[in-house]
Amino acid sequence: MASRDQFQRFIFEDSQVRGAWVKLNDSYSEIGNQAPYPRPCGACWGNPWWPAC
Repeated sequence: MASRDQFQRFIFEDSQVRGAWVKLNDSYSEIGNQAPYPRPCGACWGNPWWPAC
């Protein structure tokens, strides 16, 4: 079964900016099923505004 996680590197030419775009789908599901985490933890995983959760 293929993973639905995605990883894409990027670079802005003629600059020093580079990085990676990452989208985790299957990894989040697998982590969430590893232990009985409290419901609020699951709601915040993957949220770029996590400290506000």
